[in-house]
Amino acid sequence: MEPAHRRSRSAIPADTPIGDAVMSRRALKWGIPAVLLAAPYLAAVKLLTDHSEYGGPGWLHLVVLLCAWSALKMLWLGRWACAEIDARLRSGLSHR
Repeated sequence: MEPAHRRSRSAIPADTPIGDAVMSRRALKWGIPAVLLAAPYLAAVKLLTDHSEYGGPGWLHLVVLLCAWSALKMLWLGRWACAEIDARLRSGLSHR
C-alpha cells in the first residue's frame, strides 16, 4: 500500500507544483505569494457558496470544499515558509 501523501499528490495534482516550489530550500521567497494566492480561493468559496445557496447545483459544494482546502493549504505553506526564513535568520545570527 502506498503512503497517503503519494495518493493525495496524485488526487490533487494542481497543488503539487506550488507545494514543491515553496518547500524547497532555495524557493522560500514564494511563501508570501502563496499566502496572497489564498485570497482568490477564499473569494471563490464565498461566491460559489452564495450561488449554491440560491438554487445552484449541489455539486458546487464539492468545488467549495476543494477551494477551501486549497486556501488553507496556501495559508499553511506561507506560514511555514515564514517560520523557516525566521529560523534560518536566527541560526545565521547565532553563528556570528
